[in-house]
Amino acid sequence: RTIVIYGWSDEVEAHRQQGILLAKRAIKSAAEDAAVLASVANDLSVLEQSVELALLLAERAVAINPGSANVWFNCGWVRFMAGEIEAAIEHFETAMRLDPAGANRPAYLLYLGAAHFFAQRFEQAAALLRERNQYSESPGGAAFLAASYGHLGQTGAARQALARYRALTPLPIESLARTFLDPGQRRMLL
Repeated sequence: RTIVIYGWSDEVEAHRQQGILLAKRAIKSAAEDAAVLASVANDLSVLEQSVELALLLAERAVAINPGSANVWFNCGWVRFMAGEIEAAIEHFETAMRLDPAGANRPAYLLYLGAAHFFAQRFEQAAALLRERNQYSESPGGAAFLAASYGHLGQTGAARQALARYRALTPLPIESLARTFLDPGQRRMLL
């Protein structure tokens, strides 16, 4: 999924199809494993760009294991992709409450920041994304940080974050924006 999103593959379509095939195999072999279902839901929401099956899998994963931060996080991502931003924020916050200092904290901060960005809470988004960058940087974090600064009218900071994005991936932000199903979300990121 990640190599498809950030263009780290010379064979994007082949890797996308391979990811879909592996995800569907995982469903068949681990249909009662909440972690597998949640991860597959996350992957399918991006690779197939369809959230119907992903939402069903994510809801099933939460029902099976409501105490898993990872399950809540992945379900939050699917809600995010479905355009259910406030529900996504609740899911990401639940994941952070369940695992406040774990290894996944940078991912929680990234997607929580992105969700606040799409909720047009740009100051909050920028603060979360800056905190995320204290752990490590990612192309998505840099893109959302640049866009947050842009919406706040902080052009110098936006340019710096955009330069960092370009140093992290060869893909134009338009490619990352196409990951999102909602055209309004795509425009906000650009």
